[in-house]
Amino acid sequence: MNMQAAFGPLLGAYGIALAVLSFVVPLILAIAVLFDRPPRRVLVGRWVWALAVFLGGVFAAGLYWVLHHGLIWKSQDAPAV
Repeated sequence: MNMQAAFGPLLGAYGIALAVLSFVVPLILAIAVLFDRPPRRVLVGRWVWALAVFLGGVFAAGLYWVLHHGLIWKSQDAPAV
């Protein structure tokens, strides 16, 4: 049995779906970063972060979240007791 003939159309559909998701998910994340209003600017501006998230995907979005909304800033913003 020829595996290419059996699974070729199925793999082609999954390949197209993966390619679309690989473009759409970073695009949505980059738009979200662009319209986010973080408490402070870290390193660069919104447009540079949006471009980095679009090119870097989920990993760059995670880095953005840690730097802008993570716990490292919460401890500095808390009032002293």
